Amino acid sequence: MEKLKTELQRKSIHLATSVIPLVYYFYPHQKLFLFLLGALFIFALLVEFLRINVTKIKHKYENLLGKLLRPGEKGRSLNGATYLLLGFWLSVWLFPVEISVVAMLLLTVSDTLAALVGMAVGRHPVFGKTWEGFLTFFISAWLLSWLITNNLPAAGIMAFVTGVVEMLPLKVNDNLLIPLTGGTLLMILL
Repeated sequence: MEKLKTELQRKSIHLATSVIPLVYYFYPHQKLFLFLLGALFIFALLVEFLRINVTKIKHKYENLLGKLLRPGEKGRSLNGATYLLLGFWLSVWLFPVEISVVAMLLLTVSDTLAALVGMAVGRHPVFGKTWEGFLTFFISAWLLSWLITNNLPAAGIMAFVTGVVEMLPLKVNDNLLIPLTGGTLLMILL
């Protein structure tokens, strides 16, 4: 239960970042968003550098956010928030507005829902995740993509393939993998 509570805290932050793609959807100013996301990413890298290399800052950082960090995010690794900002920046840079918005929402909404459902009710494990989480990712990604692109078949194919890729035990951080996979597939399919 404690693990689910910690994941709820992590994912509430993840879900809160949905404000970025939503604002971008209604105010699609690519250069401004590239600048803002780039500045946030550089700031995150600076914080990561200081956290990794300055012991006093590392202790304060881990005291403040330690419960929310996954084991792989401690030590000399970058945390998920830094990868999220990079994934967002790349999505805005590489894809047209509607596709980049879908790519970002896949990460903030579909991945969040999949993780929470998988932890709460998942009973059928696969690659350290669950089929229930995969199904949740697929349905939410399909609906989000369809609502934004208005292309039901492309949305379904993208949601399925991105869900499969997200489920695989790849060494690439999901915060990069999900938006880049989903956005690239939509570019091809649309």
